[in-house]
Amino acid sequence: IAGGVAINAGKGLTINAAAELAINSSTNKIKIGNSDVDFAIDIATLGERTTTIGVNQGASGVAINSGTAGVTITSTAGGLTLDGAGQTVDLNSAALEIDASGEVTIDISAPASASPGYSISLTASQGGTDNQAGGNIILTPGTKSGSGTDGFVAINGPSSSSAGLFLSPNNAAVADRWKINAAADGTTLIMSSFSGATAEATVMTLTEGGNVIVTGTVTAASFAGDMASDELTTNEVMTIRSDN
Repeated sequence: IAGGVAINAGKGLTINAAAELAINSSTNKIKIGNSDVDFAIDIATLGERTTTIGVNQGASGVAINSGTAGVTITSTAGGLTLDGAGQTVDLNSAALEIDASGEVTIDISAPASASPGYSISLTASQGGTDNQAGGNIILTPGTKSGSGTDGFVAINGPSSSSAGLFLSPNNAAVADRWKINAAADGTTLIMSSFSGATAEATVMTLTEGGNVIVTGTVTAASFAGDMASDELTTNEVMTIRSDN
C-alpha cells in the first residue's frame, strides 16, 4: 500500500503465527516503543528460548542505553560471557563492583608464537587538584572463621620456575629497579638491584636454613642482644672490639 498502514487498537492487539513471524522494513528503521509512554517493553519473557539481538556482520552494532534505573543482566543458572572476539572490551563507569559467590579468575589467552605474553595492569587514579594523594591498590585477604586461618596474598611462579616481585620507583625507570625472587626449588630468597635494563646484581640472599649472605658491607649504628655464630670468616683484616 503506497500510503502505508496505521493500526490503532483501543483494547490491545495480539499477533500469533503458526510459523515464523518476520517484521522488516526495506528502506528505513524498525521502531518499537518509540512513543513517549512510560510503560515497560517485554521481549521473550516466557518460554525456554534463546533471544538473539544484533548480527556480527560488517559495521553492525548494538547500543544499550539506560536512564537512572540502570541496566540489569541476570543469569540464574548459566554463565555470563563477554566475548570481544579479539577486540577490546571497555568498561567505563564511575565505579566497578564484582560480587561473586565463588572464585573470581582473570585469565589471558596465549598470544601468537612470535609475541611475548600479555600483562595484567592495575593502575589507580592520580590525585585530584589541591594537592590530593594518588589512589591506592589494596589487596585484602579473607578473614578466618572459627579456628581456621586468615587468607594471604600469594605470588605463584610458573611450574618449575621462580616467583619474583619487582619494585620499580621513578615511573619504572630501568636503572631504578629492585627484585625479590624466590628460587624455583624454594631454598633461597634473593634481593637484587639493577644498574641498567638487564644488569642484575645480587645484593642479599636468605637461605631456608636462616643464613644471610650479603654482597657488600653491612653497616649498623649498633647491635642489641646476643650474637652467636660457630664461624666468622673474612678475606680481610678483622677487628673485634668491646667497649665494656
